[in-house]
Amino acid sequence: MFAQKYISKQAFSIEGESPTLPASTHMVVVIPCYDEPELDNTLHALMQCKRPACSVVVLIVVNHHKGASCELITQNQRTLKEIENIAVDKADNSLTFVSIYAPDLPPKHAGAGLARKIGMDEAVRHFNAHNKPNGIIVSLDADTLLAKNYLVSIYEFFNANSKILAATIYFEHPLPDGEAGEAIILYELYMRYYRYAMQFTGFPHAIYTVGSAFAVRASAYVAQGGMNRKKAGEDFYFLHKLTAQTEIGFINQTAVYPSARASQRVPFGTGVLVEQYLKGARNIEKTYPLEAFKKLKGLFVRIHALYSLPVLAIHDLTTDALLKKFLEQCNFIDGLIELKRNCSNAEVFEKRFFHLFNAFKLLKWLNFAVENKLDKKDLVHEASVLYAIFNKNDVLLNSDAKSLLIKYRELDRNRK
Repeated sequence: MFAQKYISKQAFSIEGESPTLPASTHMVVVIPCYDEPELDNTLHALMQCKRPACSVVVLIVVNHHKGASCELITQNQRTLKEIENIAVDKADNSLTFVSIYAPDLPPKHAGAGLARKIGMDEAVRHFNAHNKPNGIIVSLDADTLLAKNYLVSIYEFFNANSKILAATIYFEHPLPDGEAGEAIILYELYMRYYRYAMQFTGFPHAIYTVGSAFAVRASAYVAQGGMNRKKAGEDFYFLHKLTAQTEIGFINQTAVYPSARASQRVPFGTGVLVEQYLKGARNIEKTYPLEAFKKLKGLFVRIHALYSLPVLAIHDLTTDALLKKFLEQCNFIDGLIELKRNCSNAEVFEKRFFHLFNAFKLLKWLNFAVENKLDKKDLVHEASVLYAIFNKNDVLLNSDAKSLLIKYRELDRNRK
């Protein structure tokens, strides 16, 4: 079986028996669930989805850490009963709801990453038992609504693109009135600015990393080593590690609508940012300057030529003093020279260059740049300038954040 080694060495094992999924299951939607009194909204949104040409299981991982409050445990028990009732009342057999109860998780690791891993590992166990390496594992959150073609679009995308092993899914946060709406507009605008700024540099893995909006084939999940146990940001680490082995597709014929609510259940992310904004923090109004991305673009356009340069010349691969200082400080030059020695041609070198200068290195560069010379800039201004680069026929003068966000959403919906 394709995942036996992974299951025996890396999969998380819950106490008791694993849930039994219908043998015909080809898609498993995994939902971590921690203190979620409104889970029923997400489950009913799934029930309203048009059914794909395959059997789907919704696997909800109801979890809490060791030492959790009585109130939280009681809420989780209510949630388990709610899932049981929905599983009984659903109208057809093409969509099955199954719960996993994971109580008393070690506080050091308990969180979104571990809960997501528990559910995804159970999906792998099912697909391994039925020899389905192409089985689809979908990542969703418990506070999320969906377009009615959500399940169909995911299935049809993977069915039509047999060589693509993972994909992110188009998303839009609801935009409430008041300060909460201001916060989520700025946050989503930042997310879209960051992705398009990565694309602007020529970075080949410019993707969104939203935990409620991606899917992966079981074989790729196993080959990548499974989901990590990070309390937050697990989606960023998982998806960007995955880019080393596969192209990440983009499903934009449907939509996921993540919650815009304030929350303290994770160390950082949407909910925390909204809560901080409501308390007066305005950090999200500033962003990494486009100038920092332009410096990277100047480096990336030379990658193909770097392979033909003599080793000594690689030490002068950039004339930008700040970027050169960063590359020297993180020993990138030495790594690049070693990479050149081990690549048989320029095409292999160019591909592996971005294993060396990956998304984690890119983020380190941005932080280095703003700590040493380049100040963060006004998000709306930087995003307006970048938008004009991608859409020269639609120049936005004095645009507000919401109007600009809507324009970026249009760019994504029209992406090929």
